[in-house]
Amino acid sequence: MTRMRPGRLLLAGFAALVYAFLQLPLLIVFTISFSSAQYLQFPPPGWSLQWYERYLNSPNWLTPTWLSLKVVVLVVAGLRDFDMNQELAALGLGAGRWRAVWHVTLPQIRPSLVSAAFLAFISSFDELVVAMFLGGANMTLPKKMFDNIRMEIDPTIAAISALQIVLVSALLALAARFGRGGGMPGR
Repeated sequence: MTRMRPGRLLLAGFAALVYAFLQLPLLIVFTISFSSAQYLQFPPPGWSLQWYERYLNSPNWLTPTWLSLKVVVLVVAGLRDFDMNQELAALGLGAGRWRAVWHVTLPQIRPSLVSAAFLAFISSFDELVVAMFLGGANMTLPKKMFDNIRMEIDPTIAAISALQIVLVSALLALAARFGRGGGMPGR
């Protein structure tokens, strides 16, 4: 059994404290998202799913969400690793065009597609000013969130933020599991 040196132990403790400090806002956002209060209030007076229900049942929220998610940028760097010969081999061995694309092409470019989707989604939040001026009458999710914070401060924002964190975490976990080099179990 090896003992940790005191300097390493101190560094590990400091890193754990920094990590806990960075995760604290997530704990607060998730807690507020389940609040029964009509306004942002911490700690919440009670528990409710009303803000998730409000978000999921409101076209005013879902339309901007879908508009924001539709933006996908293909990463050219991911295509440089694409081996066209493998697709041609699949076609030559009798696979149909769609089968070759599904089983040969998409697995090769999946990491770049996932990266592009995350990049587009995150940059839409970073470019709020651009989205506000160029969006016109179209309401993107960042623009809707900004308007909601300005006009009415309720925990719907916390619910949406919590859902986004869960969605991005799940997608990152899936990308890590099934991305390049991960493979499908049993293959």
